[in-house]
Amino acid sequence: MTVNNSLYADMYKAAMIKFLTGLPFSSGYTIHIDGISLGAQFPTRNSGYTPVSPGHHQAGISIHAGTPVNTTQILELSSGKFYTLAVAGSRGSTKLLIFEDEPWVPAGEAKIRFIHLYPQEKSLDIAVKKRDVIFPDVQYGQSTPYLGITPMSLELEARKTGAKGAAIDFPLLKFEHDTAYTIVITKEEPLVIKDTF
Repeated sequence: MTVNNSLYADMYKAAMIKFLTGLPFSSGYTIHIDGISLGAQFPTRNSGYTPVSPGHHQAGISIHAGTPVNTTQILELSSGKFYTLAVAGSRGSTKLLIFEDEPWVPAGEAKIRFIHLYPQEKSLDIAVKKRDVIFPDVQYGQSTPYLGITPMSLELEARKTGAKGAAIDFPLLKFEHDTAYTIVITKEEPLVIKDTF
């Protein structure tokens, strides 16, 4: 791969960015920053972190599934910060969303957040199964703040905002110590990502 040296920076000064897709029709994707490919097709729905020099960039993701989908977004990245760039929407109507990550966790603890990328559900309450809501009124395209928890296994569900019954059931999720997690709500099974580097 040919690399433009101005794109990359010393890891301690760089911004760190990872990519994911919430599109159900995606079979892989290629990532571009300022027109430079960061590698071949990614067969998975999320990538690891890539160091990028701070400042102004144009990011793009090319989705490989039937008719190609090409989506771009202007980014302003800060030194030492971590980001997730997510492609969301539906076939023929996609967009890129940027979220700031917080991968640091107090020793012995865990923390979780949710990103809502299920366009058919405009607003959701995230709750412990059949119990209290922990993140109310999460809008499509938004991220919750992180919530610190004791490492454990949890049964969670997403409800239509204000409703009692589950709209989306999550599988039993195990959260380990010293790890930050992002749970991405999509049309398919939720995607659980460790925000580690």
